[in-house]
Amino acid sequence: PLDMTGCTVTLIAGSNCRMIQNAALSGSGARDVDITIRGGYWDRGGNGGTTPNDSHSIVLHRADRVAVTDVRFTATGACKYAVYLCDVTNATVARCDFTSTSDGVHVTGPASNITVRDIIGYTDDDLVSFTGRDYPNYELTAGGGNISDIVVERVTIRGGDANTVKLLPGAAMTLSGAVVRDVSGTPDLDAVIILSDAVQPSTTGGTVSGVVIDGVTGSPLTGTLVNVAHPDVKALTVRNLCITKAAQTRVISINTSGTRVYDLVVDGVTSTVAHDGNVIHLGSGVTVDRFTLTNVSITKTANGFLLSSSGAIGQLQSSN
Repeated sequence: PLDMTGCTVTLIAGSNCRMIQNAALSGSGARDVDITIRGGYWDRGGNGGTTPNDSHSIVLHRADRVAVTDVRFTATGACKYAVYLCDVTNATVARCDFTSTSDGVHVTGPASNITVRDIIGYTDDDLVSFTGRDYPNYELTAGGGNISDIVVERVTIRGGDANTVKLLPGAAMTLSGAVVRDVSGTPDLDAVIILSDAVQPSTTGGTVSGVVIDGVTGSPLTGTLVNVAHPDVKALTVRNLCITKAAQTRVISINTSGTRVYDLVVDGVTSTVAHDGNVIHLGSGVTVDRFTLTNVSITKTANGFLLSSSGAIGQLQSSN
């Protein structure tokens, strides 16, 4: 355990390196175990990195039973991930506050049994991000890996050019068994996004299976509360959304051509305002095989619909 409670950790200007890393990161032997980093104000300043992966700050790689908690982090320059976990099991990141020009918490596969909770921040990229395959410049384990059994809860974004939570399996990988709950704040983009990112072959495709999104509220500036843009989503449940922004074009958006959701359940949508737009939108080229829509109680203006679809729905059951 490393307890930095009450301490400030800085990088001298021009020292373009990671702020802390574990021993197994740079080796090929035994994995590290039982690492806790607790507390402290970690101020990277304007330092970038000599190489892309030097731009991360708190880095744990090839490690089991790890935790990063009670950290406050600031970076103003061309940094990358504030807390980066890659090839880890039984990991926790909790009670952290990020102000950064890149991601707050970023987890890359292989990874399993991961909990991220009580996170707040202003970030110019995703506040919390899971990528089975990462973007090529930042992939510490070549080829990445599957991600399974994750819990993300009580995450609030203060702003920035970002998504609040991103789930991305990547090429030939599976992201499964994920629960994302109690997401709030004001992202510039989406509160929760399930993505196949065609910007790189490594971040395109894969499979998403068994995701529950439960309890999302907030006021995205340009995005949605839930955005699904992935060609292979096996089972997705979205529960307890609260619309708090009147002029929001879409609340749940499944709009990228080629997106397919085999089993979609939307259960529980409410509003605190008269909503002006479509609550659920399925775009052209989108397929939802089985769709269950229940328990909606919203106030709407004369514009928009509860469900607007120019895609294909195999079976639709709607009640209450």
